Amino acid sequence: MQYFLWIQDQSQGPFELSQIVGKLSSGEVTVDTPCAEAGAEDWKTVGAYAQTQPTKAGAYSSRRTIVVPSLANEPVQDTTPVPTQKKISPLILWGFIAFVVLIAAAAAWFFAFR
Repeated sequence: MQYFLWIQDQSQGPFELSQIVGKLSSGEVTVDTPCAEAGAEDWKTVGAYAQTQPTKAGAYSSRRTIVVPSLANEPVQDTTPVPTQKKISPLILWGFIAFVVLIAAAAAWFFAFR
């Protein structure tokens, strides 16, 4: 299936869906860009043909996948970063606790034998 895009006040194309996905991921077009199937008279948006879904890795994944229904076997990686949750390493946490205990013991020894 081929599609036409309405870019800079003119119809451009025809494009295959894989080309439209490439233009979408490079930023040449957005999900709001008008798009029509070859031979059709009604225009929809690119977003009507493509939908954005999170990856299976979950909400803290660093990438999202754009899935076009008829190209479901060819997902395109979106480079927009997704906020991640930062964790403190247990080794750093235990090191900090040991440091605080050492300082407290040194202060107690200092004031006890003064």
